[in-house]
Amino acid sequence: MTQKVFISNFCPKSIRSIAHSPYGSLSQTKELVLYNGVWKGRCLNPELYLRNLLFYLPSLQSIELSHEYIKRYPQTHAKALFPLYTVGNSFTTVLRAIEDSSKAKKLIITGVLDTRHIQIEKDLTCITHLSINALQLSDKFALKFLTHFPNLERLSIQSSHHWIKSIRMSHLRWGALKWLKLNSFCISEDDLLDFIMHHQLLEQLKLEDMCVDAGSWTSFCLRLQAISRDITVLFEGLFSSRPLQRLGPIISGQKLQDLASETPFSLEVCG
Repeated sequence: MTQKVFISNFCPKSIRSIAHSPYGSLSQTKELVLYNGVWKGRCLNPELYLRNLLFYLPSLQSIELSHEYIKRYPQTHAKALFPLYTVGNSFTTVLRAIEDSSKAKKLIITGVLDTRHIQIEKDLTCITHLSINALQLSDKFALKFLTHFPNLERLSIQSSHHWIKSIRMSHLRWGALKWLKLNSFCISEDDLLDFIMHHQLLEQLKLEDMCVDAGSWTSFCLRLQAISRDITVLFEGLFSSRPLQRLGPIISGQKLQDLASETPFSLEVCG
């Protein structure tokens, strides 16, 4: 029984290989990794072939889209390459196939995601867990992209530009969101607090290597005292109160822990 399937340079031959796999039935396969290739040159109708692929994987729970160059490196080095390789035009094709032909709940994008040229015709209601490892912000397009996943319970997004790009989340709403991780973004203090207040089911917020471009982390920790519900906040890495171009004092995780030690919410810090 094959639990995880890897496909590179997607083409009709890939479908036949899976359909006649010597490793037995793929009906119980849980994970699919698609390495981005020149699909338009290999397939006359890549969307059709993707739908056929998903037909052979009825138990699929997770789809990961990556770049074919990343697969050449060991897992320990691959993460450093995510910001270097862009998830190409094949991503729109994958989304269309997921919309109509998959019950997968988890979507992982391990490469630079530029949302300006991605076209989504309808919401992907099946996806409850979304992870983007290098989101390229043009803010308007990125936020519009995120709204096409209305049923998210877990969301993890990392900026492709450390402490340079701002993300504005106050207009985003997910009624079922329980877990959120933000990494390497700038965000305003008010915007982040507003997001927390409007997500009553949010149980855990994880912030890693973040900066605030309006407000301060000291004020953010103190204002969390007013939130009268159980939420776990985790800080990892280093935090600044200014974007990279105007870098201010760096605050360690331990410093934030000391500042927030009397707050009623659960706080964990990893320096």
